[in-house]
Amino acid sequence: KGIEQELREQQSYTRGLIESNIDALMTTDTLGIITDVNKQMCAVTGRSREELIGTPFKDYFTEPQRAEDGIRKVLTEGRVTNYELTIRDKEGHETVVSYNATTFTGADGSLRGVFAAARDITDQKRLEGQIREQNRELIETTTFVNNILESSTEYSIIAMDLDCQILAWNEGARRNYGYDAEEMVGKQDARILHTREDIHSGRVQEMLDTVYRTGKGEAVFERVRKDDQHFTAAVAVTLRKNADGTPIGYVLISKNITEQRLLEEQLHRKNEELEEQYRRVQEANRLKSEFLANMSHELRTPLNAIIGFAELMHDGKVGPVSGEHKEYLNDILTSSHHLLQLINDVLDLAKVESGKMDFRPEPVDMPKLIGEVWDIVRALAATKRMKIDIRVDERVSGVVADPMRLKQILYNYLSNAVKFTPDSGHVHIRVLPEGGERFRLEVEDNGIGIRPEDMGRLFTEFQQLDASSAKKYPGTGLGLALTKRIVEAQGGEVRVNSTPGVGSTFYAVLPRVFKAMTEAEADRRRSAPDSGLSQATILVIEDNPQDRAWIVETLSAGGYAVVPVPTAEEALARCRDRAFDAITLDILLPDGSGWHVLRQIRAGGPNQRTPVVVLTVLSEAQRDFGFLAQDFLTKPAAAEDLLAALQRAGLQPDGSPKVLVVDGDEATLRHAADALSQAGYHPVCRRDGESALLAAADERPVAVILDLLRPGGDGFAFLERFRQSPAGRRAVVIIWTDSDLAGEDAARLLESAQAVVGKQQGGTAAVLAELRACLAGQDGDG
Repeated sequence: KGIEQELREQQSYTRGLIESNIDALMTTDTLGIITDVNKQMCAVTGRSREELIGTPFKDYFTEPQRAEDGIRKVLTEGRVTNYELTIRDKEGHETVVSYNATTFTGADGSLRGVFAAARDITDQKRLEGQIREQNRELIETTTFVNNILESSTEYSIIAMDLDCQILAWNEGARRNYGYDAEEMVGKQDARILHTREDIHSGRVQEMLDTVYRTGKGEAVFERVRKDDQHFTAAVAVTLRKNADGTPIGYVLISKNITEQRLLEEQLHRKNEELEEQYRRVQEANRLKSEFLANMSHELRTPLNAIIGFAELMHDGKVGPVSGEHKEYLNDILTSSHHLLQLINDVLDLAKVESGKMDFRPEPVDMPKLIGEVWDIVRALAATKRMKIDIRVDERVSGVVADPMRLKQILYNYLSNAVKFTPDSGHVHIRVLPEGGERFRLEVEDNGIGIRPEDMGRLFTEFQQLDASSAKKYPGTGLGLALTKRIVEAQGGEVRVNSTPGVGSTFYAVLPRVFKAMTEAEADRRRSAPDSGLSQATILVIEDNPQDRAWIVETLSAGGYAVVPVPTAEEALARCRDRAFDAITLDILLPDGSGWHVLRQIRAGGPNQRTPVVVLTVLSEAQRDFGFLAQDFLTKPAAAEDLLAALQRAGLQPDGSPKVLVVDGDEATLRHAADALSQAGYHPVCRRDGESALLAAADERPVAVILDLLRPGGDGFAFLERFRQSPAGRRAVVIIWTDSDLAGEDAARLLESAQAVVGKQQGGTAAVLAELRACLAGQDGDG
């Protein structure tokens, strides 16, 4: 009885150990039928002990066959360790477990079954997966950083420890200093790259001390190459720290700025010369305008006398004259009136420029005023058998303006229409409403028309469109320029639509009631005429009135439409409202810095990718602005430099975007050029990669259409070099090829090109469709 009691106690103790185990425990017979389980096994399967005992071991796993094979392996080998299986409970929840199993025998030594322990390793597997993912990301990040370091050929990137022993050396360092990485890494002190003067003076150590204390530092140093030649470099040093934040070394990034320094010195000297010349020109122009504005009486008085006495003689009021003398007197009168008109135009132009033109507004009867002007040119129109139509919209009423200036505007438009319209032509004069507060005075003819390339010179003083026209159609080239100034001085604007060989429509938009203009309003009106031919529009951000006027006049004469603003606030408002083709930006603005304006523009909106030309007196501004700006000009800039900067940005006055076509086949180039021209683009065609790269640098195309096989035999090489150039950083690239691309080639293209079009799949129409889509998508970014 004592032995039985002891045995029961032993069994109870053993059972307690089994039930308290954190592992799922079970026993099976040699056929794999469960004979016993503990509580943890019931929990992990979601079943009671009674439900489990007597059922096949394999039924509770996601891979029943593998579970059964595990039992057989234990029976065969006597032991199994770390055998992974997945248990699925009643609700379908799965638990990954690691099985360790062994056989057990009876008292007689015979094999009775299998004892198995299953430990939940779900969290362990998840942790292992996270570790693998982190290792993969670390490897990718390390590879990515190494690729960046090695691909940076313009910048030297050097890592070193706290004692300045070199630990890393990129390709840019090799090019700039002449040492290979094998010569430097782990073998040299970075101080050998400094001049002895900088080391002995303590500049180098002072720089390192600053970096150690603050975490970073910048300076300009003379650097020493392997061949002992010196160059100037901008150097930036950053402190390296380990995971605990303990300093462990430095990263040094430098760029050779020797040529930049030389150019800055040359530009500074040139700018000083130009500034002095500009001051002289401005003073001479001011004196000229004042002189002409004050010469009205002295110039007109003798000419009026000549005209008056000649008319008396011509009309026979001082005695009879012969027919021959009358003809001579008529020539004198004609020439005198022409000379008087020229003097009046010059004086009026000078008055507008000097701000001395007076306006005497009064209620105007538009039909009567038009009739009076028509009477002046009626004789010339009659000799050419021309028809005239006059229409004054009844909605245009209550006009208060200076009738003399209004007649001057209409006369200039009308006399040009009669002059440039062939015999039996037709001229229309219209007065139409333009919104609620303005009206439009319009003159349309069916004359010779105006070429698109001549539009920019229409309203420029003393310019006629070509020499042949000057001979056939006499004139001074002042009429339209004066018209533009008179209209803008009243708060209006001039415009023109024209088609060569079909005719032209000139019109002026004026306020119905004249009012004096503020300087800011005058600036906004001083824009190039809207030719109706998609002129490129430039936003001019400049607070200085003289500089702003010069920029506007320069761009207008160059054929661009201009929108001038004097403040940062107004500039940002305009940039939010619409997209411009280019922007000129002054750094020093009264209500903020140009840097702030440029960052806001680049942050998003319709002008995020618009080329920006910085005009500033700060020659060092380029270092601060980096790649945010397209170009930098130091004031005072020459007109040709400003226009050249816009050309480098790929901007044409007529707004036609430049597209570079690179293909070795001459016939393909001609066909592509015709298609692009008809679609409104400006084609730039090249047959090989080298000339294409040069063209890209000069022309700054918005897009490139490239045959991979033909430019020099390797379009991939061209594409890689193009993307590394300033012209290629933002341009759209479309691959146009008859080659089948797959695998590695396709992957390479995805890194640099926006689209691939087969030459046999739709021809140039497919390329144009893709080009429009890509450029539209680019405009929509941001």
